[in-house]
Amino acid sequence: NLSSSAAADHDAWASTATAVQRDLEDADEVLVAARADLPADVRADVVVGQGESIEDAVAALEWTPGEVALVGSSRLAQPRRLFLGSTAAKMLHELPVPMIVVPRTRTAPTQEGGRR
Repeated sequence: NLSSSAAADHDAWASTATAVQRDLEDADEVLVAARADLPADVRADVVVGQGESIEDAVAALEWTPGEVALVGSSRLAQPRRLFLGSTAAKMLHELPVPMIVVPRTRTAPTQEGGRR
């Protein structure tokens, strides 16, 4: 049925648009927090890449000389340790700039407000 196919396509598009909007909002929160901790003369930007895969999203980004990609260690890492998760590992293969992995410094709260 064509109408049910169109409805499914619309639902998939709406779900993707919602996820992208959520990612952009998350990126804005990260940027605000980063800027608050940086000296005033240091410039920081957050960019959300889009693509069918992590590799496509990273390849679609434009980089200029001197830039670096800064990522956090995986949530699976122990505090003050590095653990490169699967997403960062895929990014590393595509990035034309150095990647800096920041170790976890504390245990993050869960959504319920407890500790992991």
